[in-house]
Amino acid sequence: GVWQDWEPLAYQGGVLFNLQAQGETLFASIAGQPQRSVDHGDSWQPLAQPAGGDINRVFPAGTYLIGVEDGINSGDIYRSADAGMSWTAITGPLGSSYLCALTVFRGELLLSVYHNGGVGSLWRSPDWGASWQQVTGLPTGTRNLNGLAVWGGLLALGASGAVGGQSIVLT
Repeated sequence: GVWQDWEPLAYQGGVLFNLQAQGETLFASIAGQPQRSVDHGDSWQPLAQPAGGDINRVFPAGTYLIGVEDGINSGDIYRSADAGMSWTAITGPLGSSYLCALTVFRGELLLSVYHNGGVGSLWRSPDWGASWQQVTGLPTGTRNLNGLAVWGGLLALGASGAVGGQSIVLT
């Protein structure tokens, strides 16, 4: 209907993307740095970085925060149980991957990743990243899952590079 300014950033030169909410806390990447706001965007505080890591996107997942290094074929994946104050590496077999999509479905973390050479894969973790299992049985020809969404009791997968063009499949 009608849009209006909400909360201008204190430093207008920054670029905000990946805006997410977890309860009353907002998370965003501002000028490439993940940050948190507990006052509806009036102020922002940078999140901690993992040792040797460079997180620049974050995603709420259940009671956790998932942080990723946003680099094609070079990103690691981390989990935080304290809203970004500390991080645990959960990359596991997903190393050298770019995170395309993330969701929680039936109490499990689901990640779609893109690998070198244009091949994507879907992974599930029943323990929030401590272990990973690749999801198989996707429609023939699916190359990359760019979108994951929970719709009622269904999981929708938005695929590009599928046979016949782009498609959405449900399970």
